[in-house]
Formats: sequence, structure tokens, C-alpha cells
Amino acid sequence: MDKASVISSMNESLLWGTYRPNLYFGTRPQLPESLLTGTMWFGVNDLSSFEWMGGGGYKNYVEKYSYIKHDGRSFAIQNITDEQNNVILKIEFLKTSGGGDWAVRISGIPISEDEPSGLSLLYYFGLEGSGRLDLKNNLDPS
Repeated sequence: MDKASVISSMNESLLWGTYRPNLYFGTRPQLPESLLTGTMWFGVNDLSSFEWMGGGGYKNYVEKYSYIKHDGRSFAIQNITDEQNNVILKIEFLKTSGGGDWAVRISGIPISEDEPSGLSLLYYFGLEGSGRLDLKNNLDPS
């Protein structure tokens, strides 16, 4: 393998990643004006977990979040502890060896089995800059 193909392979493996700081979990490629993804949630047992704080956004009840494992290239595991909603979210990010294909698995376990634990989870997609996202539906040719 020559030097150029090794460098190309390394750059391709770093294309997608968790390059969205100040989010609990979010992904994006290292390209300008590109696709962004992220995770949001709110509790369904107590509407105070979805409380608007005026200009400051929504109230945050997350006590602890951190990456448990992260190699900076092909995988990451993050735990998010939300005591208000009695849940620990585990978010796992995995890329294929080429780096272009990736998957996210989100699971949750109750902190206390004796308390209710219900969430509405949103995994969102957005586009940075101008452009648009379209949903492709093979059943509808329009």
C-alpha cells in the first residue's frame, strides 16, 4: 500500500464522527454545510421535564453525561444519567472500517426499578447551511 492510499484511508475513516460539541450526542461529517444529527428527549411521566425557561431554552435535569469509551475514529459509548426521568441512556456509535457507513444504538435502563421511567426520544436530522433534505419513498414516485 502506498503512502497516498494510506492517507486517503485515514482521512475517510475520520469523515463522520461525534464532531458536535456541547450536545449530549450528535454526529456530523467534517464537511461544510452538511448533514447534522442529534438526540433529544423528554419524560412522559412528568411534564415538568419539558419546562421552558424563557430565553434560556428548556430546563435541563441531566446530572451526568460522559463518554465511557471513545477511540476518536470508529466507535464511542456514552452514558447520560437523567435522574428526573429515572433513566440512564446508553448511546453507542459504530462506524464500518471505511468510515462512510455508521450506526447509532440508543438504549435506556431505569435508575430505580421502583419509580416510573418513560421517555419520548427524538433522533433528529438537520442540514447546516442552505439546501434541503428530501425523504425518498420508493412507493411514491412523485
